[in-house]
Amino acid sequence: MENTGKRKSRILLPAIMIILCTIIAVQVLAQEANRDEIKPLTKGWQHLALTNVIGETAKSELARNINKLGREGWEMVSVSNIIESGNTTKTIFYFKKPL
Repeated sequence: MENTGKRKSRILLPAIMIILCTIIAVQVLAQEANRDEIKPLTKGWQHLALTNVIGETAKSELARNINKLGREGWEMVSVSNIIESGNTTKTIFYFKKPL
């Protein structure tokens, strides 16, 4: 009986080791393959600044222009107000779009 148990352990242990090594090798190879597939989402950005002087452009026209840029893939990232000549206010809308 003891010989049968020893024989089983001599066969079972190497078989388990082979299975574990195979699983580890497959996981390492899968990670390497995934690493090659990871690419940056964009190669760079285009930038655009849309300037609007308060009171010169109707709000509805400004909204149409901004919506048109959105449909073209531009994303608004910032808005700044600049006061010039004491009472003239410019609004600058900054956009970006992937290359």
